[in-house]
Amino acid sequence: MDGQSGLLLAGGLASLAVQGSVGCINRRRKKKLYKTRLSSLILSKGTGKTRLKNHLNALSSDLIIVDMNEAIHDYTDELDFMKKGKFYVDDLIKQFKKKKFLLLLENKEQSEYFGVEADNSFVITPCTKLFKNLILDNIEDEDDKASVERGRLSLIKDTDRDRLNVFESFEELYVLLKRLYQLQSIF
Repeated sequence: MDGQSGLLLAGGLASLAVQGSVGCINRRRKKKLYKTRLSSLILSKGTGKTRLKNHLNALSSDLIIVDMNEAIHDYTDELDFMKKGKFYVDDLIKQFKKKKFLLLLENKEQSEYFGVEADNSFVITPCTKLFKNLILDNIEDEDDKASVERGRLSLIKDTDRDRLNVFESFEELYVLLKRLYQLQSIF
């Protein structure tokens, strides 16, 4: 091997070494959800946030589940909701320093504004069959049905395919959340 080709080979190896080390530095360790201080589940309007909260509240843990639509009542528009919601979340975190919080929200913008890191925010939606059979069948007004369906489709459209979590049944969702947040049943 002559000097020039040896120099090129050494330069190429040095370049690979630098790229490899930068990749290792930039890789983030995945946080465990049960250790995360603030996380969110994003479900579109009318797809079971209240039902989910009621089921998960029956389990014991240091996790406080907050349905933001129930928590913030007196707002005039979306901007007012965001401001009051941010104040509410910040106040909860200050009051309960040792607790963890799971926010139930309607969109990703709310999650980001309330301070939830993107890695701790999960978009979930019922599968089409469950959505039509359980959710749409329980809504009487056609305008409300159309609004709920538009909200679900908008959430799906605005979410990357690899970030969207579809559940087949509420029981499947409960089991998954119990495992991720290490929730225990109360006997």
